[in-house]
Amino acid sequence: MGMPRPAISYGLTTAASRSSGHRPSPAHSFPSSRAHRMNWEWEATPGDGRRSGHVTDLIGAPRVPGSAHEAPRQGAGPAKSGVRSWITFILLVCYTGFVLFVTLIPRLSDLKTDALAERLLGVLHRVGVPAWFGYDKLEFTMNVAMFVPLGFLVGLALSRRWIWLGVFLLPAFSASIEWAQGALLDERVSDIRDVVANGVGGWIGLLVAVIIRAIVWSRDQKVIERAMWDARVP
Repeated sequence: MGMPRPAISYGLTTAASRSSGHRPSPAHSFPSSRAHRMNWEWEATPGDGRRSGHVTDLIGAPRVPGSAHEAPRQGAGPAKSGVRSWITFILLVCYTGFVLFVTLIPRLSDLKTDALAERLLGVLHRVGVPAWFGYDKLEFTMNVAMFVPLGFLVGLALSRRWIWLGVFLLPAFSASIEWAQGALLDERVSDIRDVVANGVGGWIGLLVAVIIRAIVWSRDQKVIERAMWDARVP
């Protein structure tokens, strides 16, 4: 019983290919009985103007790790977009400032939120929202909605390695706001329900960011692989 042969790469540079640049045929270098079993690849040798053919013994055989076949896939990934990172950071800072302004303003009545809430409830009830959905339910919903963009921006700002920190940072940020309202602002009242609502909203935004990043990463990998494959075609 014969021993299985490992996949071996042969570099072939013929005089004709060096002078004309034409791709040599596998049948010119190997018997015809073996040529149809060979996986022929053609790539340019940078710097010397030559072209060389590489044959992997048997189609579908594993590539030799560290060989020229694997070199393109072992290179460093593309650089991250600095512009995109800065835009995300600026948006995160601006929206965080907005949240702090809304939640830490000494007198919430200055924003006339009660009048706005009454008008919004009136519209919701007229379009079919049940009457039990009152001011408390609306306030809880708005607290959830306010932290959705914040969680989304946090999910974009953090790297994939540290994105799990957002699960703890968002509720901690909300808890610190509630502490400041109760300890430093006489006209504001802290409520644990606000922490729960903010945490839920932040996690929703964080989850959306994770899903979008996964989709974009998968798409980018396909684009990169296709570009690398096309670059190997003369």
